[in-house]
Amino acid sequence: MNILMYALLAIAATYLIGSIPFGYLLVKWKKGIDLRTVGSGNIGATNASRVLGRPFFFVVFLLDALKGFAPTLGFPLAIRAATGKNPADLPALLALSATLGHNFSLYLRFKGGKGVATSLGSVAALDAIATASAALSFLGALVVCRYVSLSSLLGGVVFVCVHAAVVGKPFARDHITTNILFITMLIMLFARHRGNLARIRAGTEPKVTTARKRRGDAGRSGKALVAAIVGFAIIALGSVWLIAQASIRPRLDLDSYTIEAVARASCPHQRSERLAFAASGAKLAATCPRYNRIMIWSVQKDGSLVDPIDVNVGGRVAAIVGSGDRFIVLVRPAMDARHTEPAWWAAIDTRGEPIGNRFPIGYDPDDLVLAGDGKTAFVLLSGRAEGETNRHKPCLLSLDFSESIAVPRVVSRLEFTGSLDDPDRLALAPNERDVWVSLRGSNEIARVEASDPLAFRLVQRCANPDRGVPVASGFDRESNPIVADQAKARIWIYQKQADRFEAIATDGTIDDLIALGDVYQNDVAATIPRRSRLAIVRGARLNSAEPASLPLTGFANLTKIHPSGLAYSPERRIVAVANLAGGSVHVMKLGETIAQQEKQKHHSSSK
Repeated sequence: MNILMYALLAIAATYLIGSIPFGYLLVKWKKGIDLRTVGSGNIGATNASRVLGRPFFFVVFLLDALKGFAPTLGFPLAIRAATGKNPADLPALLALSATLGHNFSLYLRFKGGKGVATSLGSVAALDAIATASAALSFLGALVVCRYVSLSSLLGGVVFVCVHAAVVGKPFARDHITTNILFITMLIMLFARHRGNLARIRAGTEPKVTTARKRRGDAGRSGKALVAAIVGFAIIALGSVWLIAQASIRPRLDLDSYTIEAVARASCPHQRSERLAFAASGAKLAATCPRYNRIMIWSVQKDGSLVDPIDVNVGGRVAAIVGSGDRFIVLVRPAMDARHTEPAWWAAIDTRGEPIGNRFPIGYDPDDLVLAGDGKTAFVLLSGRAEGETNRHKPCLLSLDFSESIAVPRVVSRLEFTGSLDDPDRLALAPNERDVWVSLRGSNEIARVEASDPLAFRLVQRCANPDRGVPVASGFDRESNPIVADQAKARIWIYQKQADRFEAIATDGTIDDLIALGDVYQNDVAATIPRRSRLAIVRGARLNSAEPASLPLTGFANLTKIHPSGLAYSPERRIVAVANLAGGSVHVMKLGETIAQQEKQKHHSSSK
């Protein structure tokens, strides 16, 4: 059965579940009364409580909410487990189906309730923050005006506004279907409450009472309604402010170019760690270590990420790189299998489909880089350095995959023999003659001569002056390696000619860094997790200027994230940042340099 059939069955089943009239059934069971013939005639929690008492309001409300929440959350998870794919728009369709089931119940000849509780349960599975805001708005309005109907409508409006603020671009390609459905559900909510609004205007709508009605209550109804309107206005203005705040794009103005946050995409797997571009920057992949998956997005010209594809790789991805229109991953076996089975090299296309079979690569891979010829790869393996003494020694491999990307050929191998050597990260110098390897435990970086992929040669080991854990990930304009110290707030530049390190202070410890290439003077971007920032170390004057930094933010630009991995696409001039804490991926757009602008002006004038 394909994913479309699963989706259609899930939508139909959700409608049938949503159609179950819990309020009607409970009243029929307890009192033998048709709930549609008493009170407001509605089958929801409010009318049921008029017959059965106030405690049953919560019983019916919870049951109606669950019949929206459970299918909206559960069916997509079941389909993903069965097919390995994530139907992007299905949860929103299920939320609408559950609400339609309640409003037009199959079991009551397409009569039903107003859909407040079922809608709330459905959208809670889609956006917890907006749902919490809507629930608080509902409760606040209910305390003030005591009209359940008016409070429900207010909650619906607040949900749509806050959700728009959370996603940032509600009508972007990857959000438009969900948001159109949310607006449709809000319109349905108002349509089902037309009679209630008319009774509020006429003064005949019943209120929720908290004590015995006292003389003068009726005279205060107008004041309560005014207070409700004021409360609504305050919440609405707050929602507008949130939307305006979310639309602000953090921006960093440097002396020769700008860098601006342009997009953010959510990952459903709570973590994102490593990133890679492929297809000349048109595709971006993020590793999701918690659930052994990869997310792949299409990258628009403006940097926005659309059409997410969810790929199950069967193990934890240790490294990922883009090669042409495909991705190469190194995958460690999942669970206890990592103790008995080797890791593997695998290739997937940009649609998430595997290319060939898995290729065993060795034990405990750490990092992977590709040479410029597109046919050679360098791979780091920790082996016995991670504690399993029956494995091979930690080593650096040179692989040739010119004949088959799925079956690479090992052409050279260099073992690290230090007692504390534990390879961690790998960087290939721009001249492609040197491979720099960071070594945990020994707290050193090693330079390997790799101009001849058939014959590696270890030529140098350099100790980090602070003895912190190094991460060799970038190079300055002279091809000197740049090393982030993960213990202290420093970036070290190893000056090969002088055979020494020179330090740059940063405003926090570094998780990852990447050079931006000659166009941007080999400036280096670095993630600073504790400060939730992207630091820019100026390649032209590394030893005289403190790094500038751009704040990286979450919800409505108010919350912080935990930035981890980085990827850079020179074709699109964008930098992507992975959020290890929340699973989001953030995209920064690099502006044209002054030199590029002058060249463009000269080209235009020459025409």
